[in-house]
Amino acid sequence: MKRPKLNEIDVKSVNIAAPGQLIITMSPGQWDHMLQTTYDTGGTLLEIMDKNGAEYIHKAFKKMA
Repeated sequence: MKRPKLNEIDVKSVNIAAPGQLIITMSPGQWDHMLQTTYDTGGTLLEIMDKNGAEYIHKAFKKMA
């Protein structure tokens, strides 16, 4: 499955503690049906990177209506 062009949003705009939202983490370049469905239904995708053994949010994506 090929990853489509995604709408990148500011990582700082994502409130991971807010209730009632769907947030899925992914690796750079990863793409599958679960990620596609999450994105298509308004969920937020967080691309996680690893730097010296510590993970951090590199990019965030969310489909805009």
